[in-house]
Amino acid sequence: MKIAVILTGHCRDFHKTFDTFKNNVFDKNDVDVYFNTWDVNQNSVNREVNGHFNLPNYYVDKSSVLNKLQPYLKNYNFESWENYEKNRFSNISFLDRPDDVFKVNERAIYHGSFWVERLRDQWWVVKKGWELIKTPKQYDVILRIRFDILLEEIQLIPNTFTIPASDILHKIDVQYCDYIGYGSPYMMEKYCKLFDNIQRIYTEYNFDISHAESMLKFYMEEFENRIITNIDNTINYKLIKNGKNII
Repeated sequence: MKIAVILTGHCRDFHKTFDTFKNNVFDKNDVDVYFNTWDVNQNSVNREVNGHFNLPNYYVDKSSVLNKLQPYLKNYNFESWENYEKNRFSNISFLDRPDDVFKVNERAIYHGSFWVERLRDQWWVVKKGWELIKTPKQYDVILRIRFDILLEEIQLIPNTFTIPASDILHKIDVQYCDYIGYGSPYMMEKYCKLFDNIQRIYTEYNFDISHAESMLKFYMEEFENRIITNIDNTINYKLIKNGKNII
């Protein structure tokens, strides 16, 4: 099979995860790699000293990422965090309606606009990663996966939209995973363009767009051109968070 892999998110832990991608995907398939990542590491994005970023830890080691991926790499982008912040899209404003989810749902109220905008940032990066693929129809399967996933086992099944079973610690309430997804070019075009529809999901459906997993599930399975999800319990992975493995 001809596979496109789209890597997205922060790449600060890629030195820990690269071999798992190589062993389980890159070396077992005919693979082209695309990636869209930030030019900064996440820890330093939010760390300031006297009004200035901690620069020694701020910028990503681009050469390290490029050297690892060079044999498979087709297209890539390091997003400028500084330019992104300066030219950022407008925030979503919550509507003044009596039954608005951000007025009546305790979880939505608690997470609020902070999580809404954080998720929009994440899905904007995924959308821009998709746009790096100029001819998606050449691929049998397109896999989108975060840089910080230790991928221990995966068997790619064509002609399905597939995600892993949910992580027990992090996704108890909604059994849906937003770390990894793959499918045909048609399926993955919808998946990767979630960003373009977040406003409508909230405005037209009064849906909690601060909930990452339930929003993706609703979008793929209920929102226009519905796509059935295959939950694959055999995909084995761990998430690295703050430098640690989260089982």
